[in-house]
Amino acid sequence: MTEQNFEQMRRAMVASQLRTTGIDDPRVIAAMGAVPRERFVPAEALSLAERGVLLTRAREPELLDTLAAAEAETGDFRSAIKDEKRALSLAKGDRSVYERHLQSYMNGAAVRESPQPPK
Repeated sequence: MTEQNFEQMRRAMVASQLRTTGIDDPRVIAAMGAVPRERFVPAEALSLAERGVLLTRAREPELLDTLAAAEAETGDFRSAIKDEKRALSLAKGDRSVYERHLQSYMNGAAVRESPQPPK
């Protein structure tokens, strides 16, 4: 993926996400698209996710999924894809969430979901 393609995909994602919340003013969409949101991800979020993966020796798919989400938020989709694939390989039972996240990262889009209680 070239930097130009990434930028086009990022702007399309921003516009799409804003429109789903009812925001369709082109000036607002342009303003929101001008600043990469990865600049607003706290460094601590990525650091905590990395620490969780290290403490579990990268054997917990949920923590690898969390790390992939943090990496995607910072724009590091290559690492997000790698870690999501690892999570998918370790997952037991329903793997649809991991598959959906992987597809999103492969499309250059971060994932934001409300946490689900443990089953």
